[in-house]
Amino acid sequence: MMISAYRIYFIDVRTPSEFADGHIDSAINIDLNSPDFISNIEKLDRDNVYIIYCRTGVRSAIASQIMVESGFLRINNMTGGYLDWVDAGLPVEK
Repeated sequence: MMISAYRIYFIDVRTPSEFADGHIDSAINIDLNSPDFISNIEKLDRDNVYIIYCRTGVRSAIASQIMVESGFLRINNMTGGYLDWVDAGLPVEK
């Protein structure tokens, strides 16, 4: 059995106010529409695995593409976003 040495992080690319209304536990908020979005993602370790989400999956798809173009190799866009997460009854933090 092989055990992954990668850490997995959730990146919430919604606005800070959306994030404050509820988010996935331990998610990192990096607003896609912030002027410093790229400088903030540049601070992340490229060796980790990132699951990118927004409200419905549109902004996270854009953010995922930007991250891939910036050299990140382990990017996963959460299609359906936060709303699907909540609808599935999965835990959230407020």
